[in-house]
Amino acid sequence: MLELETVGGRPGRMSRRAFLQAGFLGIGGLTLPDLLRMQANAALRPAQSDTAVILLWCGGGPSQLETYDMKPDAPLEIRGPMQPIKTNVSGIDVCELLPFHARVADKFSLIRSVSHGSSGHPDGTFRFTSGFGQDKAGGMLSSESKHPCITAVVNRALGITRNGMPVSLDLSSGYRWYGSPGYWGEMYRVPVASRGLENWRLQIQRGQLEDRRALLTQFDRLRTDLDHSGNLKAMGYFQQQAAEILLSNKAHEAFDVSQEDPRLRDRYGVEWGEQCLIARRLVERGVNMVTVHVPGRAPGSLGKNYDWDDHAVNWDLIEAMRDRLPFYDRTVATLIEDLYQRGLNKKVLLLVTGEFGRTPRVDKNSPGRFGRDHYPAAMSMLISGGSGPLATVIGSTNSKAEYPTDRPLDPDDIRATLMRHLGIDYTQELPDNAGRPLPLCYGRHLSEWA
Repeated sequence: MLELETVGGRPGRMSRRAFLQAGFLGIGGLTLPDLLRMQANAALRPAQSDTAVILLWCGGGPSQLETYDMKPDAPLEIRGPMQPIKTNVSGIDVCELLPFHARVADKFSLIRSVSHGSSGHPDGTFRFTSGFGQDKAGGMLSSESKHPCITAVVNRALGITRNGMPVSLDLSSGYRWYGSPGYWGEMYRVPVASRGLENWRLQIQRGQLEDRRALLTQFDRLRTDLDHSGNLKAMGYFQQQAAEILLSNKAHEAFDVSQEDPRLRDRYGVEWGEQCLIARRLVERGVNMVTVHVPGRAPGSLGKNYDWDDHAVNWDLIEAMRDRLPFYDRTVATLIEDLYQRGLNKKVLLLVTGEFGRTPRVDKNSPGRFGRDHYPAAMSMLISGGSGPLATVIGSTNSKAEYPTDRPLDPDDIRATLMRHLGIDYTQELPDNAGRPLPLCYGRHLSEWA
């Protein structure tokens, strides 16, 4: 659907031919109008939703012991050198590198008792986003889930497009493990829009990718050209709908962060911080689910911690946390405050998580480095907004963060909660590619978000 290709070619304006390719070539032999026609025949019981989900995905697996489930009384080889700090909510502590979190703890809750059994990165991601682990085809591990992920569910349940906007967008800049449409096919793949409306293969020069203003100018020029030529009016209904998504004022404006107060933009920060700001602007304009990939290092950092996979053999976890957490702290807290200040906290459910946690015991394979390995048996996540409670800790782990001791939860329970917030009946069944009826989700939504 909306994938921006970086290709060579002469600089300058986006050609009419490129636009027509965007509207008519589509993906996998299907034209975009074909996809829009097909959505009208989708078998999923449709949902109408004025709610939204923002998913911040910390790919690699954040350590619960250095973020949201610290164990200061455990031995050093378990707790590590980081210390907890108190928040503005009695009984909730977070890592010392999260002072902005500590100031807004009354506006979020922590879930500390999610557990599953998929310990590989793709496997854990698939398990979290689709409910199924990694498939093997001919002895080879699949690069994408064979089952529909939650973004595909949102696309199918809410109609792919509505009022000139996609219902779901991925601001991941190419992170693909969590967006598979599975056996439903490409028409339900989440659109990718990391630097503007993409993924209908609009071809622009590589240097323009970082120039959002140039991209917005090109949208204006395309709109004017098409209106003057009459081509837009000559298109059929579905062709017009395709063009409207590319050229709608809503889509155009959502990516124009120059409209925001410079002080707020500075608080969000650059790169994925700016994507969080765009995510807020998108949900304001009717997009129902936005995914942002949170990298493992701060913008501009020269650190090796490109994701949250903090093995000692990769890099030093403590050094990585000191690099990433200050920016992460400010940006996540800013997004939470911004949603509340704009009265979006009931409409928008924010979830911050990765695919699993890290081992309670320190990785000693690389002397001189502090690290932790993959550990799906216990993980923590932050949740804010919707109809759920604030300033609450849901579930707990034992004294070493090894396993849940109270309120054990499955990733399916979290997906069910997100679907319910969006008005999607997650208990309904659809046939898989072998004709077997499968529910959208095997979990149960958290009772707090009833």
